[in-house]
Amino acid sequence: MMLLKSFFLLFTIQAVYSLSESDATKVINKSKSVVRGTNLATMVRLTFHDCVGGCDGCVNIDNDSNNGLADLIDDLEVVYQENDFEDVISRADMWAILGMYAVQKTIDNNNENCSDCEEVPDLEVVYTTGRNDCSTSPHTSDVGNFPSATMNYDEIMDYFANEFDLNPLEVTALMGAHTLGQAKIFNSGYNGPWVSGETSMFNNKYYSNMMRDNGVTWRLTQRDCTALPVDTDLCADDQTTAWQYISGGVGFNLPADVALYQNFTVDSDGQPSCTFDECDLSETSSYVEDFANSNEYFVEEFGKVYTKVLSKGYDNLQTLSS
Repeated sequence: MMLLKSFFLLFTIQAVYSLSESDATKVINKSKSVVRGTNLATMVRLTFHDCVGGCDGCVNIDNDSNNGLADLIDDLEVVYQENDFEDVISRADMWAILGMYAVQKTIDNNNENCSDCEEVPDLEVVYTTGRNDCSTSPHTSDVGNFPSATMNYDEIMDYFANEFDLNPLEVTALMGAHTLGQAKIFNSGYNGPWVSGETSMFNNKYYSNMMRDNGVTWRLTQRDCTALPVDTDLCADDQTTAWQYISGGVGFNLPADVALYQNFTVDSDGQPSCTFDECDLSETSSYVEDFANSNEYFVEEFGKVYTKVLSKGYDNLQTLSS
């Protein structure tokens, strides 16, 4: 009897959904009022944070690494409950589908506002189902293993290799998601848009802006941490400022972003060991250059690695039925 009870509890948590293309379209349409504007970038970020440790429709909103995600999670939960989606789709599947939708929408935004530039090709991904929610979805008390903004080349490559089994090309492509959105000081200790004026447009400017000899001047600067809440872990105990790269009218980068292009160490305050123009190039600098030169190549590789990230913890995801 105990074995039967255990099996039943497992089955209720790992519900089996038969998701169709029309179901997915309904989920997207009902969620468009939430996944729009600045939330497009936040939606993509949410999918990554959900899939750290395995995609399970659960995020610990008390973890500083997840700052800025709570409102979107709450709004998506309203959509989920009001439309009885618990009978149709897991939250983990819903979030994954909406993440793919958000990327495509920001590609559309780019192309609709592209007058004298290279159009971005559509995202080539396959919508899948089979992800299971944790028993407390959409929230959890688990603390995930998130990357640090101050990681250097070796550290960021080690992180993604261990957490998602990604190779250096895949890491470089995935980081291109930072072409969307912006950092906010009360969320992360950092502040600024990665690509100025284009926070909801998906393209390769994250890479092209990072290139040397492109007329862009990047300088290391510091953001004041003293205004942050006293109970935050966003800055070290003895640190009053966070180091970041800025270029007026162009955007901002974290040390972990620039590590894709340049090789440096980082001190205890998060300061890279060399200025932008003095660092040696990192081993993935050629990938940065390749993506900077081709939106088509970037989007192709991003689609592959984003699909891989959204499959974390599963080897049997199913395509949607027609």
